[in-house]
Amino acid sequence: MNILLIAPRYRREYGEYYEFPLGLAYISAVLKKSGYNVFGLNLNHCKTNEQEEIIQAIRKNNIQIVATGGLSAHYPKIKMIIDTVKSHDENLITILGGGILSSEPKLIYEDLKLNYGVLQEGEETIIELIDAIINKKDFAQIKGIIFTSNNKTCINPLRDSIDKLDCLPFPDYEIFDVEEYLDMQKPNDDYYMYPFDNPRVLPVISTRSCPYSCTFCYHPLGKTYRVNTLDYFFHWIDFLVEKYNINMVAVLDELFSVNKERMMEFAKRIKKYNLKWIAQMRVDDVDEETLKTLKASGLFYISYGIESASDEVLKSMKKKLKVNKIDEALALTKKHKIGIQGNLIFGDSIESKATYQKSLQWWEKHKDYQINLALIEPYPGTPIYLKAVADGLIKDRLSFIKQGSSPMNLTQMSDEEYNEMSYTVTNKSASQMIMATVLESEKICEDDIKGNLYKFKVICPHCKEEILYSNMHKVVGGIFKLGCRNCNQRFDLFSHEVFPNDFLDLNDNIIKLKKLMDNNTQLALIPSTPESQLKLILKSFLKDKFDDLKFKYYFDRDIRKEGTKYFNGHIINHETYDFSKIDKDVIFLLSPSISSISYKSIKKNLLNKNIKEENILSLVCFE
Repeated sequence: MNILLIAPRYRREYGEYYEFPLGLAYISAVLKKSGYNVFGLNLNHCKTNEQEEIIQAIRKNNIQIVATGGLSAHYPKIKMIIDTVKSHDENLITILGGGILSSEPKLIYEDLKLNYGVLQEGEETIIELIDAIINKKDFAQIKGIIFTSNNKTCINPLRDSIDKLDCLPFPDYEIFDVEEYLDMQKPNDDYYMYPFDNPRVLPVISTRSCPYSCTFCYHPLGKTYRVNTLDYFFHWIDFLVEKYNINMVAVLDELFSVNKERMMEFAKRIKKYNLKWIAQMRVDDVDEETLKTLKASGLFYISYGIESASDEVLKSMKKKLKVNKIDEALALTKKHKIGIQGNLIFGDSIESKATYQKSLQWWEKHKDYQINLALIEPYPGTPIYLKAVADGLIKDRLSFIKQGSSPMNLTQMSDEEYNEMSYTVTNKSASQMIMATVLESEKICEDDIKGNLYKFKVICPHCKEEILYSNMHKVVGGIFKLGCRNCNQRFDLFSHEVFPNDFLDLNDNIIKLKKLMDNNTQLALIPSTPESQLKLILKSFLKDKFDDLKFKYYFDRDIRKEGTKYFNGHIINHETYDFSKIDKDVIFLLSPSISSISYKSIKKNLLNKNIKEENILSLVCFE
């Protein structure tokens, strides 16, 4: 029997960086080890129509079973996969796994009209399930699956977590075109890839689950924390270095720092590989000695679970953490020239004006840490999601998932107060720019996927060192963040200063905009990118004339932004808006903060809504 594993598209278009589907690669490895014929399709590498690629893979390989998986955020792409398979041949067997199913088994299973589902860890379950399908065994005896019997959805008891993780084979990276994945990587594709002009980074995990129970977290691999032995892990590293010539590993453990002794031994053993690596830790798991040792081993970035600068909110979140520990850890981390990734998330059940302002005051004081600001999103399966359902705040669970598990008011604040907090957080989030000085920039070549590539030199605003980069490409048209290769702290750069060859039409387009402003032409902004950042970019373009810029409409595709305050108006969802209501002379200005891929998508969307091409203006040329 031939099995097709499909990795959903995690980004909108080919060429955008994405996180390698490690979970599906594990499933492929155990299936192949058991002797099954397994084929892979990575839709992130699809250059044409995704549905056609799926059908072609099914036909070419005489497929009988199609399996896929992912998180709730991947719902639209997973639904497309299942619908395409069934519309092509309703007799094909479909199997789904991952957090999207485990968090809401019956709801997702019945909505997608699946044949089978695998709950939580899938490596042992998938083998038993495939065996039962082939040999027509009793599905009721298989732990950890959901299936249909006599037209009734049946959910079997969950399987015990895999205790001996070393028994598992290494993930099958090959099945999802790992060489193509590596070859596409560029140093400004993601926040942690900047150390090398030619990064070659792959994900690994050395533990599963997390011993903590934060209210906003869901553990798709179960609640039992387990570890690989370090012998197993470093055999894995040996394999990745030898076969793929990697220079960096992303350790994607939910929490890497649980056992300090193990962490120190890990640091000792990884040092000889001369690899850069990142991991996620708690602030109360590190100290001076620990950070010094980790930095010497190649660790250059830590993702910390910060979440709030209010002790009351941290307690409510069940973080088991105090703000003073955050202060100590971040100061030491920066001292040892290790990069910091962290978030403050707003909207816990006890959040109030006093608590969120306290967190924002802390953030203002520590902007140099470049901590992200965001609203809490009640992801399916999390305690806050379950409470929101129980309290009637989420009335239609399926619609909520389809719409992306948007932030919502889970607090005791009024909706007006919550919206004020949301507006403040969103705009402050984009105002934390720490601009670097560009000394020189030069286009070095053109890349078939990424476009023009550049080398440039900047002065880091943190350590004041001159830093040289190469092989960089334009990701967005406005401002982007980059890590310093000396101190590993992030700073901001204007794209038009760093990638001048991509902005050859900028001056002409600015003149066009100024003429439109002089003629009082009605303007619509699309999309509504963060207000404070947009102001900074437009001021750099328009100088003193910025104050004369007025918009009549503000559009965005993100349903979560609809109706929110923006400049002197409110955001309209352009996916559902009736554009026939707009005067035919309105000019649509595309935000200079967007990526080239977003530009193409938005322009296509406007043209499909019968907006004339001459009524679409982009200050930044993406053609």
